[in-house]
Amino acid sequence: MSAVAKRYARAAVAAALDMEGAAGVEKLAHSVSTFRALYDKTSELRDLLANPALKADRDTVLGTVLDKIGASKTAVKLIQLLSGRDRIEVLRDVADEIESEADQRAGRLRARVISSIALDEAKVTRLKAALHKRFQRDIVVDVKVDPELLGGLVCKVGDLTLDSSLKRQIELLRDQLGTNVS
Repeated sequence: MSAVAKRYARAAVAAALDMEGAAGVEKLAHSVSTFRALYDKTSELRDLLANPALKADRDTVLGTVLDKIGASKTAVKLIQLLSGRDRIEVLRDVADEIESEADQRAGRLRARVISSIALDEAKVTRLKAALHKRFQRDIVVDVKVDPELLGGLVCKVGDLTLDSSLKRQIELLRDQLGTNVS
């Protein structure tokens, strides 16, 4: 994470705290996360924000988009500032830092789960309950599907990685056997 992204995130969190307290940080995190998801999946928005020739239209379109997603005032100011200073490329890092700060303030952990298949709601609920039992804190579970993962899942919570993937199981078996099985 860049130092620039951390500075923007910390300033935005401080502004949200001043304006609305802890609820403001939650709104900021949600708004920036929602905009980031939209930015990641919409090539037209990325092109608009990256093209210096369209700078005049940027604020109008950005204002409309941020209004449609119901972004908080602090998030609007932050995203417009990043765009205006041609720093939108740090959006992902800024969003991650704000999300991390909001999680820390709320006393929760975020589990990033990579699965070989989509997990239904019941499995996500069981996973969340198991992680809550282990860490004794509220857990937010973000699940991503990676078809390259042959089976099982990989769960990252902070610095801890819980790997029950088929690939890892084969590696453990290979180590136990002491051979070079492929």
